[in-house]
Amino acid sequence: MTYIERLVLTDFYRCCRFTHVLVNCQLIMKGLCERGCGEWGVGVSVVKKEVLETRSHADYYNAVLFKPSARFIVYFSDDTSWVQSALIHIYPIRSHTPFMRVMRDAIIDITRTLGLDTVNFPGDTDFLASPACSDGCTLSELVMSSHSGTHIDAPLHFFEMRESIDEIPVERFILDCDVIAIESPVAVTIAELDDYPIEPGKGQAILFKTRNSDLSRERFYEDFVYIEADVARWLLEMGVSLVGIDYLSVERYDDADFPVHRTLLGAGALILEDIDLRAVEPGRYQLVCLPIKVHRADGAPCRAILWRLP
Repeated sequence: MTYIERLVLTDFYRCCRFTHVLVNCQLIMKGLCERGCGEWGVGVSVVKKEVLETRSHADYYNAVLFKPSARFIVYFSDDTSWVQSALIHIYPIRSHTPFMRVMRDAIIDITRTLGLDTVNFPGDTDFLASPACSDGCTLSELVMSSHSGTHIDAPLHFFEMRESIDEIPVERFILDCDVIAIESPVAVTIAELDDYPIEPGKGQAILFKTRNSDLSRERFYEDFVYIEADVARWLLEMGVSLVGIDYLSVERYDDADFPVHRTLLGAGALILEDIDLRAVEPGRYQLVCLPIKVHRADGAPCRAILWRLP
């Protein structure tokens, strides 16, 4: 039998490749304390010790990785000089890790829930989910528009033979983002954005938080806050690659020329509409908005999240 302190040694900074092995953790801790902590300035703490009986690598692997109560596991680098070359941090696994706690607390879901707080643009297809039981499981039929709920507009939405949702590289949906609060009850105007510190050419996203966020979801409102056409041109000049707003359209309701859509989509920028920014403070974030991948779709519902950048 071997007594093992179950620990996590995770190299977050250098992304070294680690393997699980049966080791004497006391020697590891001794090496870290003698060489790692002092020489490399790495903080090491043992958050929990448990005695684990193992007879082989396989027993250890199964007992630690798949035992429901297991909270720690031993990892270290293949390199024999790992104490000298790797930055080592010791954390508990699963949701107990400080990293996961920080991520969980920082993530904000800005997606509207289809079927719960869905508002339909006049003339668009109503969202409908029809659950049905078949062969012991539930299979739901979904009826909706490609622009139902929180969704992304692709250039194909207004321009034939342009990019559809499935043709847009996935990295276009993961980018730095500024959430800007708009005071005007009517429109997003240049006057409110002139002094905003957008970094030119960065290719970031800009999301506008307006009074739309507080509108009731019981019905559609024609007087929602929209984006003026000169703002769309200014955003493109600043190199913005995605523009979002907290209602069903970036366009003024009765504008049949669609200048904002045509300006942004024509230049290859993406549009994110009907986001939920009620719980979001203005500031800098990371945005992830992954649309359903549908062949030759002009748009698609997406799951959109933010987490704040330091």
